[in-house]
Amino acid sequence: MSLQLPKDVQSFIDDHARRTPPERRNIYVCDICKGHVITRDRDYGVTPFMIGCKATAGCEGHMRSSMYRVFDQSVAAEFEWYRPDTLDGLSDGEATHVKMGGLLLRRISHG
Repeated sequence: MSLQLPKDVQSFIDDHARRTPPERRNIYVCDICKGHVITRDRDYGVTPFMIGCKATAGCEGHMRSSMYRVFDQSVAAEFEWYRPDTLDGLSDGEATHVKMGGLLLRRISHG
């Protein structure tokens, strides 16, 4: 069964899509290890300001968004924000996030 968002959430995302370039890049920087990752928006929706560290294995820091202030939008991304096709297999928190227009993060496979 495909994911259907509430009409007000879908309207917000459609409006966002009209005003936002596709494949937008963002950089998240860790407050502990100072590592960074580059993300791209595969789909339109809401992304968090903070995520757990993805730059250094075992680091328990939090990464903060640069709020899409990335000079070179052609830089290669390591992760992407996407909307799943279904809520199957998601935690309650993830499902609620997605139903409210939120996107999920996954590593981009390059091969």
